[in-house]
Amino acid sequence: MLQELVTPSGYRFWGESLVTIDGKDYPLDALTKEQRSYVLAVRDVNALNAAYAGRAEFRAEGLPAFEEVFPEIVAERRKAKK
Repeated sequence: MLQELVTPSGYRFWGESLVTIDGKDYPLDALTKEQRSYVLAVRDVNALNAAYAGRAEFRAEGLPAFEEVFPEIVAERRKAKK
């Protein structure tokens, strides 16, 4: 969903937050709270691993499996394999 955003200096523009999964864009506003939390946690872990590459490795403990959070996408993947 497009939203009007305003910078501190007063510039106005329209923007939307999307996540791409399997080449398909999903608006963050359309995801459930659990799905948004999952996406943001994975993003944070990936950013930390990129920033500390070769020095440390980060994992998100307690993060549910992708299959549990996005069952409809998993079903689409299985359907596409047939």
